[in-house]
Amino acid sequence: MRISTQHVWQSTLESVNSAGAKQSNARDLIVSGRRINRASDDPAAAARSSQLRASMQAVEQYERAGQDAVAFMNAQDRSLQTVLDRMSRVEELTIEMASDTMTPRGRDVAVVEITEIRSQMIAIMNESHGGKSLFGGFQQSALTDDPGGVTFTGDNGQVLRRVAGDQVVQVNIDAQEMLGFSSGTSVFDVLDNIIANAGSADVAALGGIRLEELEAARNKIGAGLGLVGTRTSRVEETLGDLAESSVSLQTFVADLEDADIVEASIAMSEANLAYEAALAASAQINRVTLLNYL
Repeated sequence: MRISTQHVWQSTLESVNSAGAKQSNARDLIVSGRRINRASDDPAAAARSSQLRASMQAVEQYERAGQDAVAFMNAQDRSLQTVLDRMSRVEELTIEMASDTMTPRGRDVAVVEITEIRSQMIAIMNESHGGKSLFGGFQQSALTDDPGGVTFTGDNGQVLRRVAGDQVVQVNIDAQEMLGFSSGTSVFDVLDNIIANAGSADVAALGGIRLEELEAARNKIGAGLGLVGTRTSRVEETLGDLAESSVSLQTFVADLEDADIVEASIAMSEANLAYEAALAASAQINRVTLLNYL
């Protein structure tokens, strides 16, 4: 059976195109370093890779939320540590003023310092982080200092961060309760009472009820600090888990998408040989004449 020149030429052309396509794919594989450059390269692997990348984006979002939560709570921690330090100084001064040996001048100097500490504590409790009040809930500030005394002007709204698919953490604390406003005697009422008792030289009150009130107030703030520390540790643990998940997901994606360079090089060599062979066959067809078929 005779085979027409057109049929032979068409078959050879298809071989050249097929070899050229394989050569191009092999070249893309080596240049990009990726096994999947288009979904058509491996539809199943491409679909799985897309799912994994969506999971990676979710993990990155949780990590950002967790890092923001830790930064916010670290700021709270620093502020409360400073407040507790200032209250320890107030306790020292109160004990000194409760002594019969302290002179009126000495008490006046101590009152000036306690008054300054009071102002510092108000400023600390009104601090913000990232434009958000640390202790005022969703309000711009937590406290207002009026002639009648310090009042809580924040709210008890819960500032939440989702740090994992099933984990939402509250990053703020109930400052109204922590500072004693809910119970009727705030830490600032205690300071004001100490200042008043110092002015009247009421050493009995200074050495008795005021020190007890001061200790109770400090314990409440200490409990708030402990709560912040517990929440921070929990979020940091979650961030560690997220980091491990991120590495695992990246490894899975790399296994799906990245090319094996050794295999890619072999495939490139084979594709080059096949393409050269197809071109050689094509050249032979071009030399065929009518006499070959007589």
